[in-house]
Amino acid sequence: LLFHSWKKISKAPFLPQCIWILLITLFLGILIEVLQRNIDRTPSIADVLKDLLDSLVTLVFFVPSRKHISRMSLRILQYGVFFLILVALFPLTRALIDETIARKQFPILYTFETPFEIERWDDNNSELTINHNITKHGKSSLKVSLTTAQYSGAFLVHFPGDWRNFKFLQLDIFNPSSKLSKIHCRIHDILHVANT
Repeated sequence: LLFHSWKKISKAPFLPQCIWILLITLFLGILIEVLQRNIDRTPSIADVLKDLLDSLVTLVFFVPSRKHISRMSLRILQYGVFFLILVALFPLTRALIDETIARKQFPILYTFETPFEIERWDDNNSELTINHNITKHGKSSLKVSLTTAQYSGAFLVHFPGDWRNFKFLQLDIFNPSSKLSKIHCRIHDILHVANT
């Protein structure tokens, strides 16, 4: 809306307004991401795309000149932008659904019976997949394919964090090899983080 208030842009027809505003948004979005590199933040193309989506929302829903195009064209643009909003919200929606599932399952940290549970894990020089052949409970388990790289493994990154009333952690691990393997389990609590 601020860009639209410039005389050169506000007096232009709707399509040139869109082009100008999207180009300015793109330029400023890229500039902000490049400047973030200097303050130890990671530049993100996704942030630039979100900036463009924000400008599209303003253009097709709030800018007065949108009324100068045909009603059908405006509706198509609005439905298209609404669809893009849904796509942009999908990761947040997925995270909220999984957070709800994780809270209901707790103290069980994972069962791999729901589609998003693998997202709670991250790999470290290994490959993570859902396995349906070897299970202790339910129909699924996590398969961690280790490599010869140092510290190959997996770590749980998203789970409810209040463990005050618990005394132990139980893991079920199946080793398909006849060769024994040493497994290390590290728990990073507040004390650990404070001392590193």
